[in-house]
Amino acid sequence: MMFNARVGRLLRHGHSFQSWEAFENMNKDSKPASRAHMVFIRELCKVDKADDALKVLNEMIQAKIYPVNRIYQLVISLMLKKGDMTKVAQINKMLGNLTPFDEKPSASSGNSVDCVTSCQESPTSLEISNYSVKQKLGSSQVHAIHLLEPLQKSLSSNDLQKVQAILSSSTDWALVQEALEKSSIQFTPELSVAILQGSQGNGQFALRFFKWLEEQPGYSNTAEAYNMAIKIAGSAKDFKHMRALYYEMRRKNLAVTANTWTIMIAQYGRVGLTEIALKKFKEMKHEGFIPDGSTYKFLIVFLCGRKGRKVEEALKIFQEMIGMGYLPDKELVETFFCCLCEMGKLSDARRSAASLCKRGFSLQVCYSLLIKALSRAGRLEEAVAVEKEVESLGVRVNEYIHGSIIHGLLRKGRVDEALQKVEAIKRTGNVPTVHIYTSLMVYFFKSRKVKEGLEIFEEIKTIGLEPTVITYSALIRGYLNEGMASDAWNIFHHMKKNGPSPDFRTYSLFVDCLCKIGRSEEGLHLLSEMLESGIVPSSVNFRNVFAGLNREGKPDLAYTVMQKKWTLAKLRKYLV
Repeated sequence: MMFNARVGRLLRHGHSFQSWEAFENMNKDSKPASRAHMVFIRELCKVDKADDALKVLNEMIQAKIYPVNRIYQLVISLMLKKGDMTKVAQINKMLGNLTPFDEKPSASSGNSVDCVTSCQESPTSLEISNYSVKQKLGSSQVHAIHLLEPLQKSLSSNDLQKVQAILSSSTDWALVQEALEKSSIQFTPELSVAILQGSQGNGQFALRFFKWLEEQPGYSNTAEAYNMAIKIAGSAKDFKHMRALYYEMRRKNLAVTANTWTIMIAQYGRVGLTEIALKKFKEMKHEGFIPDGSTYKFLIVFLCGRKGRKVEEALKIFQEMIGMGYLPDKELVETFFCCLCEMGKLSDARRSAASLCKRGFSLQVCYSLLIKALSRAGRLEEAVAVEKEVESLGVRVNEYIHGSIIHGLLRKGRVDEALQKVEAIKRTGNVPTVHIYTSLMVYFFKSRKVKEGLEIFEEIKTIGLEPTVITYSALIRGYLNEGMASDAWNIFHHMKKNGPSPDFRTYSLFVDCLCKIGRSEEGLHLLSEMLESGIVPSSVNFRNVFAGLNREGKPDLAYTVMQKKWTLAKLRKYLV
């Protein structure tokens, strides 16, 4: 965390040389760690240091340290932004050269495309990242699996930019189609998939473009393009069109893969339609396709979500996943444990933890996640009991485990005990994590103790910890609860200028708080800003601003909110 804070500050202030020195000194002092490399790459990308980020990525691969897929995609996105397609091809070659994940042979074997889904539309849902690093049970070798088809060297950045400019040039498809037909661009399968991938925010035109391509003489969309189109339709909740694309794909004898099914399952699951997602999962197996690690992860995560939660099915499929030889990643284990603990299935949570550790999952990580899940579910006594037990298993009770217990104490209102634990951490010579301090801030602001909350924030800065998005969000909420809107806006502008950038939850919280204190017009401004930043507001965001403006006697402005919502829905769906 100290490394993260220091490097971030150095890069933001233009001290590139010193940031490299800090990174190299860290590697001299200890064995190179994947976390340090990935933190450095993220910070370099934030300040547009694309070549430096690629250099660190190369170092990781040479040291046999495999970054998660989102790190590759972060660097690829920056290279695409700079129009450097040679470097994009180089990065994708790295992906292609990694040993592929050892999947069982089946009718589903074939190329994969991205099936990442963003759950930004629901403030309470979990955002899912690529299931990018897997481990086969019984094997010590970690392999990378990527869900994105590598872009080809032949892909022209100039053509890609031209088509994207055409697609965004008008809201009238007839004019867009005319511009496409007048262009001299030679559409290749690789270019088409890249265009679809970059046009997901404008689903209607992306899908019209897909159909237009199919009508061109001598051209036929590939299985990869169909997979991307299926994802775009599903992410807009246009399930009828999503199914139509799947059946069209089969009629053309294109290669339907396990990944095609995973995309459809994920799209149903992300909006809480878990019954249909389970039905598709059964259909998938009935059709002879073998689910892979990604399929299991997506399905279990959504079965554990608040919308459409089905804990018994999640338990069954989690056990099936392990039985098939797939070891879940940290994100999935945390989600699974949280679900079990919230539903009171503590014995199942303990049995699952023991089972995972027997199969090679880290004892330290596994029980840290279990204690965290128990604490967050309000099962504080059970969390403390596990904390006492795990030392005999060789698990070190570190500041992260202490942080989970502190968080649980604060949720129960036992602030004095929480503060005693913080002091105990300090007495051992360790620094409490920024997450512990953030938990204290959240508690004090929620208790309307603004002075104490601000003192904690000052302590974070004094000791050199880097505030997180959640830290700043807590600060914004605290200010707004006290009617200090100008201070909240100052923090928000600071985040946009210096980082970390506001995410969906920050925007949602800010919009909600503004509407509650009678400043819904500012909430409307934030909705527009979200869309401009590529963040899709949720139905709840629109509803809160709409209701707030009506309460404040501004019905005309309220109507514009609904217009924005209708326009967004229209842009994302395929309309015949």
